[in-house]
Amino acid sequence: MRVQVSVVVLLALAACSGPGERDVAALDAPNYAASDARAEGRGADASPPDESANDSVCTSEDTTDTPCVPDCTGKVCGDDDGCGGNCTWCPPTCGGSVCEGSLCGNLCACNCDGKECGSGGCGGDDECGVCPGGAPCCPNGRCSGDCTDRECGDDGCFGSCGTCGEGGVCFDNTCQSTTWADPETGFVWQTAADAPVLTWEAAIVYCDENAGGLPGAGWRLPNISELRTLIKSCRGTETGGECNVVDVCEACGTTAACLAESTCFDDAVCNACVYGEGAGAIGFYTPPGVDPPFVFAWSSSSYIDVEAFAWVIDFTEGEVSGRAKEETTWAYCVREGP
Repeated sequence: MRVQVSVVVLLALAACSGPGERDVAALDAPNYAASDARAEGRGADASPPDESANDSVCTSEDTTDTPCVPDCTGKVCGDDDGCGGNCTWCPPTCGGSVCEGSLCGNLCACNCDGKECGSGGCGGDDECGVCPGGAPCCPNGRCSGDCTDRECGDDGCFGSCGTCGEGGVCFDNTCQSTTWADPETGFVWQTAADAPVLTWEAAIVYCDENAGGLPGAGWRLPNISELRTLIKSCRGTETGGECNVVDVCEACGTTAACLAESTCFDDAVCNACVYGEGAGAIGFYTPPGVDPPFVFAWSSSSYIDVEAFAWVIDFTEGEVSGRAKEETTWAYCVREGP
């Protein structure tokens, strides 16, 4: 019995020693275990005792892995999260922010230049701010209207900068006259500031009935020769020019009409001037001093060989040409002066 107790003590000491020490103890100790095994009939090849139990008893170190918890408190995009990664928080911006790598970027670049309120172009309603007291944001992104350098019309914020008196019309926030008297011919013209865009038939009715409420009587849609008196600095299409498209006009000096597209029109002379090189406002071929200038205009003169077309003038090029009557363009009414 004493021998067996000694063997147990030696095995316990060997289990708690280091690898080198254990080997030495095993070599020095008599093979009592083998003798005991034979004595108990287990044979010399019986398995050695399980030492893992001894390991768990003898060690005091806890080897269980504890997961790392990232901590981004007070940190921004790119800062170490304490676990080998990066924090991703970015300060909010107008169009939204995003962390890309270690830098904060904008999801959308807002444009709030000159704006006090409203959208900055990134889908939000108040990206550029809100107006005090819950006032509505103006379409121009301001919180109040502005009539600086404006005589009339919209103030930019649902209000008005005033109206024009009798015979005047508001155009581009300035008061313009609804009529202009040509000192060369004596014709009185409806100005471009007040002219409507209509089909040819609607233009005839509009002028005949003075639907625009122009001062005076006898308004009508001009014929092509009357309309050509407004062309200036384009020699081929001015009154008396080589372009043969004309209608009867006493004040213009034409007593016979030539309105057939097939025989009267020659593109080489009826469309010979260069766009934007006229003597009128913004380079148009209109009378100097008439601003806004005439742009494109119906005449009352039809093609005599193509009834669905009427003669028109493009004042941006000083061109005489034709257009289908079902299309639309400006109607400048005319009457005899004064």
